[in-house]
Amino acid sequence: MKNKNKKLVLKTATQNSVEKFLDEVNNSFPEREQITSSMIDALVAGEHVLLIGPAGTGKSALTNAFSNALSSTTFSYLMTRYTTPDEIFGPVSVSGLKEDKLRRVTTGRLPEAEFCFLDEIFKANSAVLNSLLTALNERQFDDDGQRKKIPLKLCVGASNELPTGGDGLGALHDRFLYRFFVDYLQGSSSVEQVIFGTLDEVKTKIKKSDIESIRKAASAVVVPDEVIRSIMLIRNKLPTIGVVVSDRRWKKIVNALKVKAARLGYSEVKSSFLVDVVNYVWERPEQIEDIKNVVDEYLPAGYREYMQAKQTVEEVLKTLQTAIAAKKQNPNSKQVHDEISPLGGSVTKTLQRAEKALSTVDVDDVQKKIVLRKIAECEKAQKDLMLLCIRRG
Repeated sequence: MKNKNKKLVLKTATQNSVEKFLDEVNNSFPEREQITSSMIDALVAGEHVLLIGPAGTGKSALTNAFSNALSSTTFSYLMTRYTTPDEIFGPVSVSGLKEDKLRRVTTGRLPEAEFCFLDEIFKANSAVLNSLLTALNERQFDDDGQRKKIPLKLCVGASNELPTGGDGLGALHDRFLYRFFVDYLQGSSSVEQVIFGTLDEVKTKIKKSDIESIRKAASAVVVPDEVIRSIMLIRNKLPTIGVVVSDRRWKKIVNALKVKAARLGYSEVKSSFLVDVVNYVWERPEQIEDIKNVVDEYLPAGYREYMQAKQTVEEVLKTLQTAIAAKKQNPNSKQVHDEISPLGGSVTKTLQRAEKALSTVDVDDVQKKIVLRKIAECEKAQKDLMLLCIRRG
């Protein structure tokens, strides 16, 4: 089956609501584009998102912005080793005890939430663990000896560290299909924006009907033969680097790829989407690079061209940042001035070539926007460098 990447025609409200939200949140949270778009996909797919990373990387702030954009009941909690089931699922009803019933008062607790954020989730103790597993996987909880349904659509879990072996939290870790290692910001303009700038408020609200439209479109998305072959080859090769993925998880991965295609308006899964497999299968951050190497073998040539353009832009940005630092440190140095002078024309031509290559490669819009933002960052750095040379030349 030939992948023609035909566009789906979705309701205008769906496209505007979701894409406008993503544009707003990505402007306020730079370098987090893949995470925010995956939160949308997870909501559509009925899966959960795990954010692992050091303190101060914006995991909670990003999740709160996402939560505020939903027309949903929410529940947020900071877990500790002393957290009890009552704090998560509600206290036992006193009036129920008088009737020999162990009913819980669930008002404002997880059993009544459509979206929940559990910070430091891996600090959950054994008393909470089993109930969480049932809530995340089966969307049920135990109340007075009965399994009752809960309306949970999406849980975002966050932690500064992954569970260690033998702590019994492996099953909880497995409940999260989308996994991201969230590091500190890398780009200088991103850092300046967050530290010194004023971040725009995310005002767009995501309607439930919009999410349902994408979900309906996803059910009609086709997985082309070449993508099927690539997935099978990746599946067979991952065990050679010590990564074993269950068949159940692979089925969920395929559905996640279809959801992404529907959100972006495609009727077929694009081969370039396979890059997301990395975030579906890693269990420890140190595995990420090896998994990337396996997946890269099966990405289309166009994606490699995209990665080359991205790498080129990142190298230009690093060169400009180094030149700015050198000029600030030695403003009157003739040697520094002579080294910087040739950068103007060469940087402009390099960025133009990268932008032209980006316009022709077959990758999704989210990936293109990431590089376009980097190019804009390069152009700003180039202007800053020119001003330094004029003022201090």
